[in-house]
Amino acid sequence: MVLVMFALAGHLFGQERDFSQYNFAITLSGGWQLVTNQASRPGVVATFVDAAKIRQLVLVVYDHQASGNLDDRFISELERGMESSGAGKRVSGRLIEVRGIKSYERLGNVMADGRHATSLTQVVPVQGRIYLLQALKIEGEASDDPEIRSLLASFRFITPPVAQTGPPPNGGAFRTFLWAGFTLGIFGGIAILRSLRKPPMSPAQGR
Repeated sequence: MVLVMFALAGHLFGQERDFSQYNFAITLSGGWQLVTNQASRPGVVATFVDAAKIRQLVLVVYDHQASGNLDDRFISELERGMESSGAGKRVSGRLIEVRGIKSYERLGNVMADGRHATSLTQVVPVQGRIYLLQALKIEGEASDDPEIRSLLASFRFITPPVAQTGPPPNGGAFRTFLWAGFTLGIFGGIAILRSLRKPPMSPAQGR
C-alpha cells in the first residue's frame, strides 16, 4: 500500500529530470513527455510536450566565453534580434530572478499556419553559459498557464553557478546564436506540436 501511494504521488506531482552535464534539473508534471523523434537543433537539450499536444517546453543551453550583465543594452539587442529573426512580437518583458540569478522573462505572440500561439521565455545568464527556458502554448496564453508556470518554477541548478559580471557581451556570433536558439525553439516547437497532433495514417493512406 505504501509503495502504491508513493507511485501515485510521483504521478501527480511529477518526477525530476536531471541534466547533470548542463548542471540543471527540472520537474515534469504528470502527462508531459520527452520528444525523442525530433531533429537535432543547436543548443537544444530537450523538448517536452503535454498530453494534449498543445503545450511545449524547450530547454536550450549555450556555452560561451563572453561575460556580461543582463542590462538594458543586452535586453534591447536580444529583443531586436528575436523580432527580426521571426520569433514573434513582444507582448511584455521584465526582469526576474531564477534561482538567485538575475534573468529576463519575455512574453510573445507567434503566428504559424494561421494559428495563434504565445511564447514564454526565460533567459538565465551565468558565467560561461546562457540558459533559455522556452514555453509555447497553441491558441492559449502561456504566461497564465499554471502547468507551464510550475515547470519553469521547478528549474534548479544542481551546483549553484556564478552570475555573469563585467561588460555586456557584444560579439555578433554570440547574439546570432542566441537569437537562432530562440527562433529554432519556437518554430521547431510549433512543427513538433503540429506533427504530434496529426492523426495516424490508415493502411490505405500509407500505400
